[in-house]
Amino acid sequence: MVKAFHDIARPLELAPIGQLDQPRPLDAPQIAASGPTERISVLHIAESFSSGVASAIHACLEAQPQNVDAAVYGYRIPGAQIEADVQLPVPFFELPEGKHRQLLAIRSIIAHRRPDVLHLHSSWAGLLARIVPIPRSTRVVFTPHCWGFQRLDLTSPKRRAILSIDRLTGLRTDVVLACSVREAELSSRYHLARTVLHLPQQLPKHLRREIEGLSKTVLRTPGAPLVVGMSGRICPQKGVDFFASVARGLRATPEGRAGLKLKWIGGGSAVAAAELVAAGVTITGWLNQDEAVRELSECDVYLHTAAWEGYPMTVLEAFEFNLPVVAR
Repeated sequence: MVKAFHDIARPLELAPIGQLDQPRPLDAPQIAASGPTERISVLHIAESFSSGVASAIHACLEAQPQNVDAAVYGYRIPGAQIEADVQLPVPFFELPEGKHRQLLAIRSIIAHRRPDVLHLHSSWAGLLARIVPIPRSTRVVFTPHCWGFQRLDLTSPKRRAILSIDRLTGLRTDVVLACSVREAELSSRYHLARTVLHLPQQLPKHLRREIEGLSKTVLRTPGAPLVVGMSGRICPQKGVDFFASVARGLRATPEGRAGLKLKWIGGGSAVAAAELVAAGVTITGWLNQDEAVRELSECDVYLHTAAWEGYPMTVLEAFEFNLPVVAR
């Protein structure tokens, strides 16, 4: 293992955007049985079942074939923006809090269920599930929802270490099912699975229906201040400093002085939140998904300032509202 880690880590170079190979045109592994009516068991695991990841999994479940029997295991982050009343179309089971307990739970789940397909969502689930025993008959699918080695808040050696781990665990990965072209390009460039496929994000049906309903009922008040919004966790990834800088710049303009409201839909780091407040940004705090979508419906412009991403579901929500979107 040490030698393999060294051999993989030594030649790594993080390529800049725009200099990446295209996803490899490989065939997907044959996970379906020969008979069209034979059942296929799929197990989704998400260490962080909240916000965009929860919506992405829900949309994935809605699109699955009728001969698939699926279940979801996830940890709901307390207070994070998740679906309030909408039920998943398949059974959902809670993962315990804490990485060690989650590791033990995931190991037990895989050993007990022995699924045909194991679909892992986001970095921690991808790591924990791929370091435990997996049945040889199980096909492993991984959706990163943003690769950890893209993090710009880490030093270059730490990013290279994360990429090395991703390449090692990629040896146990049949398919990276990327949610964006960029994610697929990175996966192919660094050979992070046997196959790289791109499945564009889409909103789950209930969310599209809710947005359609709100679009008909939310009306602008004449003379009200222009509202510029951003939605997500208050953390370095989402570009808190960038949003605060834009807020200060906008407030210095004649239009900003005449009437302008900037709001951040979500919660997170208290230190980063203080920076937003100092720049004149209103923070809603953590909301359930229904409340968060309503806050977004009251915006005039959606400003997405994340420094690195997979594919943010909030951008799709803003498009669904026909909002102008300014994305970093």
